[in-house]
Amino acid sequence: MNKHSYPFSDLNVWLSKAEGVDIFLPEKPSLDQVAASCALASSLNKSGKRAQVISPQLMKVEFNSVYGVNKVAHKIEGRSLVVEIDYPLENVEKISWDDRQPKVRLMVQPKMGAPAIDEKMVHFSKEGGRVEKAILFGIPSLEAWKSLVSQLGPAEINGAELVAINIDQETNFAQIPVVDTGASSY
Repeated sequence: MNKHSYPFSDLNVWLSKAEGVDIFLPEKPSLDQVAASCALASSLNKSGKRAQVISPQLMKVEFNSVYGVNKVAHKIEGRSLVVEIDYPLENVEKISWDDRQPKVRLMVQPKMGAPAIDEKMVHFSKEGGRVEKAILFGIPSLEAWKSLVSQLGPAEINGAELVAINIDQETNFAQIPVVDTGASSY
C-alpha cells in the first residue's frame, strides 16, 4: 500500500492557470522518462494547453515506439520571428511594412542598380524564448536545469514556475516537487 502523499491538488491548480507548459527531459533520458513526458504532453495538448517536450539529446532509435517522440524539440523556441537576409545593407534603399491588410507584410527595396534580392537569401528563425511554467522529469537541481536550458538556446527563465518529478532523489528546488524515491518508474 502506497502511503506517499502527492501534491495533486497543487498541481491541478498550477495547471489550470497555465496556457502552456514546457516539459524538460534530463541530459540522458530513460525510456520511462521519454514515454511519461510525451504522454503528459499529449494529454495537455488534447485538453487545450500548449505543451512541448524539450530534450538536449536527439531521441534514440529505441524511443521510436513512443507516441509523440517525433515532436520532441531540441531547443527552446522563442515567440519572435527573425527574418535574416544575406544581402549587403548598403544595397538597401528602404525597408517598409504594409498595414493595410489584416496580415504582416514586409518589403525590402534594393537601391537602383543593386542586384535583386532572391528568396534563397532569406532565412527564418525564432528568438525571445521564455519559460514560464515547466515540468522537469528527473532533473536533480535548479543548477542542473539552468545548465540544461543554456544548452537549449537563449531563454528567459527568471520567475519560471517549476514542477519537479523525480524518483531518484529528493528535490526541493521546485514550487511543486513530486518525489517518490520508492517508485520504480515515472
